[in-house]
Amino acid sequence: MQQIDYHKLDYDHKLLYVKSVFSEAKNSHPVYAKLDSLLSGSWKIEEKHLDMLYDQINSVVDSLQTDTIIQKM
Repeated sequence: MQQIDYHKLDYDHKLLYVKSVFSEAKNSHPVYAKLDSLLSGSWKIEEKHLDMLYDQINSVVDSLQTDTIIQKM
């Protein structure tokens, strides 16, 4: 399966990706639930803010993977 470059996506696909991540995580923490509800609102979120959320998502994922690797060592 080919990896998709997030930064080459158009605005709607970026929004869909970020919304889906927080929709999946909303039961894990109240902050994720709040972000999910904000992203589902009727106003338009600037693309630079979507990019910031995407970078934060990757930072968390990288941190989790690093923690898992350290624990296995």
